Amino acid sequence: QRETQTYECNTDPCPKDIQIIRSPQSQSIPVGSPVTFTVRYVGIPAPTSTWLVGGSPLVSRGKWSIETSEKDGIYTSTLTISRVEVSDETTYSVIVTSSASQTP
Repeated sequence: QRETQTYECNTDPCPKDIQIIRSPQSQSIPVGSPVTFTVRYVGIPAPTSTWLVGGSPLVSRGKWSIETSEKDGIYTSTLTISRVEVSDETTYSVIVTSSASQTP
């Protein structure tokens, strides 16, 4: 037996899956400066985001901070590096998923 849930959509049109509104942009930042990457998305049911560094999942710790918020059905996830070092030069990406986009 499957559990059913009701989801409320505050956007028009209401996406049945994930829709990226704003993708993270490539940036060149001086060493010692902070940098923030942002993704904005909508989806039903509520999507989740996972930030990657060099293809591996990244968690908030030390100089890396990940924050996710929601307002009016639009989700914003940010990855901030508080102080960029030369060793931080790599590929950062984000994966956004929801249970609707996963195979049962």
